[in-house]
Amino acid sequence: MPGSDGPLDDDREKNRRLAAGIGYPIIVKASGGGGGRGMRVVRQEKELAQAIDMTRAEAKAAFNNDMVYMEKYLENPRHIEIQVLADGQGQAIYLAERDCSMQRRHQKVVEEAPAPGSPPRSARLSASAAPKPVWTSAIAAPVPSNFSMSRASFTLSK
Repeated sequence: MPGSDGPLDDDREKNRRLAAGIGYPIIVKASGGGGGRGMRVVRQEKELAQAIDMTRAEAKAAFNNDMVYMEKYLENPRHIEIQVLADGQGQAIYLAERDCSMQRRHQKVVEEAPAPGSPPRSARLSASAAPKPVWTSAIAAPVPSNFSMSRASFTLSK
């Protein structure tokens, strides 16, 4: 997804050029954010500087981290998440996918599984049986014992 390579700095002209290169609308997001907080959609260049300033202030207050970045804002995308269970020894299995597209203020309201329009279970199972590299996610959460649950999120535009 087009966006900044890292946190935005205080150079307003550089940020303006970056947003123009990405193309409006863009979204300014808090690096340490979550729970639907620390995000502003910017539809025009004249809104950019204020959106960056406001997002930084909200991020500092909510997360004690004022770093923000920007990326292309997708209108009405599908938000698909995939769950993987791993044992920490290189073994991982695909559990399920779910559609988390129904959101209010960037927070999930409904998670639907399996995701509508996903391939039939037999196709998913045969695809998951193919050898693939095992990866870990920065959003993996610990679970009791030696297992961890990872979630990969995908945002799909129409």
